[in-house]
Amino acid sequence: MKPYLLLGLLFLCASGSDAQILKKLKDKISNTVDKKTTDTKPETVKTEVPGKTSEQWCKTDTIAGIYESVYSSTGKFSILYDESCLGLGADAKGYSMVIRETTGGKSEYVVIENGKETGRYPEMKDEYIPCRKSAGQGNSGGYGKYVIADSTKFAVPGSQSQTINTKNIDAKKAQQGMEIAKQTDEYKKMSPEEKKQFDELMKNMPALAAEYNNNVGNKTIEIPGNKAVSGAYVSGYRIVVNKKEYGKFTMLNGVFVSSDEKNVFALGVDQKSGYIFLANDKKFVLTQKGFTGSGRLISNAAVSNAVYAEMKQKTAEEMEKDAKDFENAKYVYRILKRDGSVTEITVTGNFGNAEFKLANNGSVVYVNPRSGEIFADGKLTGKFKVDSNDADALNAKTILLGDTPDKICYYSSDGSLNYPDGTKKNMGIFFPSVSNLNGKSVISWFRKCNNEIYIGKMSF
Repeated sequence: MKPYLLLGLLFLCASGSDAQILKKLKDKISNTVDKKTTDTKPETVKTEVPGKTSEQWCKTDTIAGIYESVYSSTGKFSILYDESCLGLGADAKGYSMVIRETTGGKSEYVVIENGKETGRYPEMKDEYIPCRKSAGQGNSGGYGKYVIADSTKFAVPGSQSQTINTKNIDAKKAQQGMEIAKQTDEYKKMSPEEKKQFDELMKNMPALAAEYNNNVGNKTIEIPGNKAVSGAYVSGYRIVVNKKEYGKFTMLNGVFVSSDEKNVFALGVDQKSGYIFLANDKKFVLTQKGFTGSGRLISNAAVSNAVYAEMKQKTAEEMEKDAKDFENAKYVYRILKRDGSVTEITVTGNFGNAEFKLANNGSVVYVNPRSGEIFADGKLTGKFKVDSNDADALNAKTILLGDTPDKICYYSSDGSLNYPDGTKKNMGIFFPSVSNLNGKSVISWFRKCNNEIYIGKMSF
């Protein structure tokens, strides 16, 4: 199964180490999701004692205003978080779940969409999963639904087989013919170099004729026929959203479309202008802004905004200097915003692979995973406490960002939310998704309690 739908936890950018980090998070979480015994945090399940009623988090007041029961099962089951998703296409409140359920010794994969069971299967395939079918809608990239490939047809006619009878070349007659050719106006108009080549050919004619006669002369050659060939090839791409065309491209490097289809962002090669950054009806030619086109798109969770980010290329001398002190090497990123403005952000010690987040108000946020420092549009705005016991805590995929840079926290593998002021909220959150509902950033997640599945929601 593909790992790119971890319930929105890996929204926006991706790096080569993300898969390992997410695996660590999953391994940590899998040890706590279905345990009957945990610590004494208010939301956790207490140890069952014979003769006494156990108290589950889902049976207490902790669910009020946060959790909603969405599914119940009579068998034993586990949630396949990789195959489930919160938000389906244009429906930000929609959801789908894939669970593995065992009843009477029989194991099946069950698909639930918006609370209704849509199918049971002995094995799981992509075509059964609503998250896969809705790919290309909302902030998942746009390729499936909004990109139309134009094609150009071609046809090559067939040919019949032929039989050719060759003859020997008479070297003396060939040389005589070339002598006569030297008296023509065509020869006289030749350049000195062309005349030299002609004379060289005439000189070598006996040897060339002998070689031809030995290999090809006085022979019957069969030339097979060819079948007619027809087909089509992709000649370009068009972005069409809600019947509106946003441009033609020879190559696309990224497309983002908001769930309400009111915002369209793309990076690609325009047929007329080269590399462009498309922001709705505005097209910015990257070369005119001093960019090369080697960067990437970054959008906020709701895809109501996006920017183009590109790292400045370094000289050989600068790279040699970095190699001597790579942990403190500085990298400059240029950011092109949707209004056409360009800003520069300098980051230190990120090994040339900075991961940025975009707030709803357009601020570009970067968190240094080593120091915990928080930067908004290149300015230091705060600092997270670095947890030496959770080295992956400040990876970009765990950072949750609200409407403005100050509304920021990170998701820890123990299910908690952590804030710059040191506050820690133990929420029991597993694989959260960030969406935009009624203009507010909302964290959503699935959580299991006995034979029930709940969806938790919290604004921030």
